[in-house]
Amino acid sequence: MNMSKVLIIGRPNVGKSTLINRLLGTKATITLDKPGVTRDLNEFLVTHKQTSFLVVDSGGVFAEKNDSFEFQSDVESLVQTAIFDMSKIVFVVDAQQGLLPADTNIARLLRKHVPEKTVFVANKADNDVLEQHVSEFCKLGLGEPLPVSSLQGRGLNRMLDRLIMGFSNSDSQLDSLEKRFKIGLVGRPNVGKSSLLNAIIDSDHSIVNSKSGTTRDSIHVFFKQDDTVFELIDTAGLRKVSKMKDNIEFYSSVRTNRSIDQSDIVIMLIDAERGFCNQDKKIIHSIIDAGKSMIIFVNKSDLLESDQTQKDFKHILESEMHQLVNYPIQFGSAVTKKGLPELLRQVPGMFTSVKERIQTKVLNDFNQDVIRRFPPPAKYGKQLKIYYLTQVELLPPTFVCFVNHKRYLTEDYKRFLEKRIRSYLGGFFGHTIRLFFKGHRQEDS
Repeated sequence: MNMSKVLIIGRPNVGKSTLINRLLGTKATITLDKPGVTRDLNEFLVTHKQTSFLVVDSGGVFAEKNDSFEFQSDVESLVQTAIFDMSKIVFVVDAQQGLLPADTNIARLLRKHVPEKTVFVANKADNDVLEQHVSEFCKLGLGEPLPVSSLQGRGLNRMLDRLIMGFSNSDSQLDSLEKRFKIGLVGRPNVGKSSLLNAIIDSDHSIVNSKSGTTRDSIHVFFKQDDTVFELIDTAGLRKVSKMKDNIEFYSSVRTNRSIDQSDIVIMLIDAERGFCNQDKKIIHSIIDAGKSMIIFVNKSDLLESDQTQKDFKHILESEMHQLVNYPIQFGSAVTKKGLPELLRQVPGMFTSVKERIQTKVLNDFNQDVIRRFPPPAKYGKQLKIYYLTQVELLPPTFVCFVNHKRYLTEDYKRFLEKRIRSYLGGFFGHTIRLFFKGHRQEDS
């Protein structure tokens, strides 16, 4: 999409992710005193003085030998390619550690290719004494760096003022960003989430590796298709708690669950080659429990033998989890890109159908027509009576049923009501419906 992008670049642990968290005013990225936590390119929307642009976090490059980390060469390849696609580059050095050989290597790269785009900053200049010592970085040939402190917020407004020089936004661009769809890509490890992200945006944005756990943090990428802006969120694979190896993996799982909560819709990936497993079911249950809209994407479906096999696979999904009949199931491949245009194209239409509340008259008609014809079964010798129902939330579509006594309600009848609401009212395919029941007695509400 045609929007200014700013890449944050520097060696490991100079505070790039902390800088972004300060700009966003929230802990958007995992920050630990350990090299290699950030691996992929991660985009965030920042607004300064009514000018919006995308800030791109990146992994540390040209690490010292004792700071080297797994996938370092992949990280450096991503970053060295990305600098040519950026509007500006923020080169971050560490004012407390001083000048290191890795800083020299990065400066050489920037001087050679993008010197006119580079904004040079010395982070961790937390006091006046440290600010006065940043002049040693002038040796890098990029001028004197701007002293900033991500921890305290010192110097950030000056940095932002320098960044937005030459940037501009149209009203239509800002409007489309405001109305963007946030889509979470979720699944167990190594199911193809990063490959799907890269295939959709037709670019290498996330590291793809056969080893599970390559994606550590939730990766945000802004993308435009058919005049619709999407914020794609590639998440770390969700595995059993007992199989988590370290704190980073734990924080990654927490961030993934938070990304599910922040998404408008979740694309749940299932591996056609490995089949439908219990961990898939647990993840789907967590998505439904969060009240999220969902599309099931069966990745690697090019490995299935025929259309009939796809039908069989869909039947397995719906028979093992009956809730999945209420959600789109699409087959495709991140490798061949089959099915990818249709995957995102269906999203706007799904939300058009639920943008207005169901009118009270329609719900009253539903109550008269369906509930009167199919009354609830008796429980404890007593009959549940549903007086009326009302819609209280658009997303997830949430209804409150006012009844005589909640304790007369059975789970079977609750599922029956949801099914009837879907068939009678329509427009809820792909969305999770929530039903609440309120008794007329205070102790029963």
